[in-house]
This record gives sequence, structure tokens and C-alpha cells, in this order.
Amino acid sequence: MQVELDIFKLFMPLNFGFFGVSFLLIYLLRKDSNYMLWFGAAYMSAFIGSLIELFHERLDFGPLRFDDISNGLYLFISVCSVIGIAISHKKKPPMKLLITLFIMGYICQAYWHYGDNDLYIRIIVTDIIASLLMMPVLPILWNNRHHLVSNGLFWCFAFIVAINMTRSIFGIFLIDRNINIETYANEPYMIIFYFISSIVAIIMSFPLLVKVVINIVENYKLETIRDPLTGLLNRRGIRQYFIEYQRDNKASDNSLYIIQLDLDHFKRINDNYGHTVGDLVLKRSAKTIASIIDTKGACARIGGEEFIILLPQQNEQAALLLANDIRYEIAMENHPELSNSRKITASFGVAAVQNHHELEQAIEHADQALYAAKDAGRNMVKVFGMHNGQTAKLKAA
Repeated sequence: MQVELDIFKLFMPLNFGFFGVSFLLIYLLRKDSNYMLWFGAAYMSAFIGSLIELFHERLDFGPLRFDDISNGLYLFISVCSVIGIAISHKKKPPMKLLITLFIMGYICQAYWHYGDNDLYIRIIVTDIIASLLMMPVLPILWNNRHHLVSNGLFWCFAFIVAINMTRSIFGIFLIDRNINIETYANEPYMIIFYFISSIVAIIMSFPLLVKVVINIVENYKLETIRDPLTGLLNRRGIRQYFIEYQRDNKASDNSLYIIQLDLDHFKRINDNYGHTVGDLVLKRSAKTIASIIDTKGACARIGGEEFIILLPQQNEQAALLLANDIRYEIAMENHPELSNSRKITASFGVAAVQNHHELEQAIEHADQALYAAKDAGRNMVKVFGMHNGQTAKLKAA
């Protein structure tokens, strides 16, 4: 039995090390996957902690005892795991809460070690704080159970939290108040809980790796439909949005409108200030457009200084008002890189998408209205098919 236990104890650090190195390599290869750094740190900490547990009798930690380092790593693993999960789901990690609980846990460990030396209390407090550290991630995982992998990830985390809480509760009744560190590691209940939690941690690494692969594939898909400069959709992306809208609204008679806009005299900015300044102006303008559109529709950069907006479930008046809102905000935007007025303007064309099947024709109509706005003096909105133009001109200040 002891030989099997020793083999298991050796097996665990090897697995933790393998997954830790795997996560860190993925982070190095894809620097945009910041959460991989935290997962790698968690599993490498588990690797180091497992080695310490295995070889502590042969190691000299000076004034520190091996359980101080081991318990500190235990809390650090919980912190790294929560931060990694939060970032991977594009959520802000609760850093203040995590840091507070981590410091509180370490202070408690230090007090019940160097002050009132009570291993019984130290074990129970460490398990409770480790559980509290991991709890903030459970709502995030619960709300993102979209497929088998995310479901598995949630239940693994939930199980580890439950194991920690159960171990602390069992500890109150099963741990001898006079226990010492030498006998604690060989307690049957401790061996059982260590075995179960370690196995679950290893099992959890598989959905984490699968999630990484899914995220990488999704990122590559996004790269094919996103404009790298502005982060908006590109021409392919806006077409895909239109196709998905058609698929989801086959039986709907909702109106669909196109707004096409072009930054006025943008070539002069590139010629006079250079493409670097031109890119800054484009990014700032794209951010303005995206903030106004928000969830009302989709916007894309389709080339140079030209943008297109697809507005589902909107009528002509709403599309016209929205175009004028964007025009006003672009005209009011300050561009400190431009030495003269520091302002730019934009011209707009609006057109309806007929029968939800004629996107290219609607883009052509919006383009004609856009050029009508430019011919009429720029910095205005024109609607395709309106002979009187119905414009709202704003002089750039």
C-alpha cells in the first residue's frame, strides 16, 4: 500500500508539471492568451507544492517549515485559477477580494504557526480560505455553461470547492487536537482527500486545454472577420452578420437599413501628417462609431476611410437620426495630432435593404447617396431615393 501511495505521490507532480509547462508554452506562443499565464502559474505551483510534500524530509527550508511553503502555494494556486478563469471569460477578476483573502490566509497561517502553534486550527482555516478564494469563479462558470467543456469545468471547480469545505468540516471532528505535522500527512482521511482533490485537479486540466483550443479557433475566426486596425468588422464580417440575421429572421418583415460613411478629405491627412496619424484618426473615429451603434446593429470598416453600418429592426427615420448622431460626434471629436482645426467631418449615405436579400444592391444605393452628400458639400446625410435630400448640415467647429 505504501509503495502504491509513493508512486501516486510521484505521479501527481509529473502531471502538474506537464500541464503547467503546456499552459506556459501556449502563453509564450500566443501572447494574447493572458489567462494561460495564470493557469500555467497555478499548475507549476501545484507541481512545486507536490514536490515539497514528497521530498520535504530531504529538504532544508531553514526557519520555514515545509507546510508554510506548501500552504502558501495552495492559496496561490486558488488565486491564479480564479484570475485565469475570469480573464478567459472576459470578466474582471475580483483582485481586491483575492488579495485580501490571500493575505488573511497567510496571516492566519503565520499566527497559528509562529504565535499560537496550533496545526489543527491552521489546517481548518487554510481549507476554508482556499474555498472562499475559489468561490467567485463559480457564478462565471455557471453562466457560461454553453457546451460540455464549460459544463465540465464548472463541476470540477465546484467539486474542488466542496472538497475543501468538506475537508475543513471533517477536520473539526476527525483531526486530533494534538496532531503534529509528521503524523498529519499520514492520516487516512488526509490521504483520501489529497487523492480525490489531486485527481480532480488533473481532470480539470483537460477541459482547460480543450477550452484553450476552442478559444484559439474562435480567435482565428474573429481575425478573418475583423479589421486589425480598428477592431470593427471587415467586409467579410458584415456579410456574415447579414447572413446570420437573414437566417434568424426568415419570417420577419423587420426593416433593415444600411448607413455608409466616408471621412471627408482623409487623403489630405495621410499626405500632410503621414499614415501613422491617419491610423490614429481612423481608430478614434471607429471607436466613436462603435460607441454610438452599441447593440443597435453592426459596423464595419470596408476599406480606407470608408465604414458601413447595418441596422436591423429600424425604420428610415431612425436610421437618419442615428447617422446624424454619428456625423455630429465625428465632427466634434478632437484630434490633437492635426495641427490646424483638429477636427474632421464625414459624409453619409442611407439606403434600405429590400426584401432582406439584396445587401450588395443596398450597399450600392447607400454609396450613391454618400456621393450625393459629397457632391452637395460634404458633412451631411443623404438618403437614397429622396430627391430633396433631407440633410442636416453641421459646420465643423
